[in-house]
Amino acid sequence: MSGRKHAPAVGSIHRGRVVGFIERGAMVSLGKGLTALLKNHAVCPKNKLAVASEHLAVGDDRDVVVLKVSVSKTSGSIFVDVGLSQPEVDPWSEVDSIHPIGSCCFGRIIRNLDSGTHILLDSGFLAFIHMSELSWSRRKPVVDETLAVGDRIEVAIVDTDSEARRIDASLKRTLPDPWQGLAVRFPPGTALSGRINSKMKYGYFIDLEIGVSALLHKSEIAENSAEFARGDPITIYVLAVNETDKKLAISMIEKRPVGEGN
Repeated sequence: MSGRKHAPAVGSIHRGRVVGFIERGAMVSLGKGLTALLKNHAVCPKNKLAVASEHLAVGDDRDVVVLKVSVSKTSGSIFVDVGLSQPEVDPWSEVDSIHPIGSCCFGRIIRNLDSGTHILLDSGFLAFIHMSELSWSRRKPVVDETLAVGDRIEVAIVDTDSEARRIDASLKRTLPDPWQGLAVRFPPGTALSGRINSKMKYGYFIDLEIGVSALLHKSEIAENSAEFARGDPITIYVLAVNETDKKLAISMIEKRPVGEGN
């Protein structure tokens, strides 16, 4: 990134050699004492989270295209940003045919966020799974407890945007919706097993073995029950099922339907 002469033209292509790495990317020698920066996101057009050191090695020779040139007003030093010279066809222009909406594919989790997780698809494209697409449960999931970096999973493609270079994917849409037919399968009075997930102001969230979660309101906790801890097993009874809103009313207290028994 130094030197006072021979500034390359933006758009020109040069044969460069990787000479080192910094946090922002790879340092590439263009010859004649000029070194350029190849930023991480320019290494792989399909994956904006790519890290240069994972795709290149010191000594690698690559054709690079000059993206930006600036000159220091004080020292006259030249600073150059480059990208890898790519084929004429932008891979994102074909993303709709490679990953049609509704299709399923596999990939590997590379980063978890509070809002969801990034997955590197086998095709090389980066996709994002919003937390709302992780589980059919209405309870807000904890991403790190659902998926771990390195996990290989199958996802369904929800949306693609070639201009924004974005793919939205879903984990839950590769799985059967446990809420479908729940009202028929588990009528009021049905006993279900589950485990305590968390304590809330108004009761406990219960993860049920049938694949859904529900709030056990404090008014439906049996008298003289001890405090529950996360992971404790529990048996509850179904009060009502709302498949549309994905809500399940439950109680620790067995309640017989009106007219049954004495």
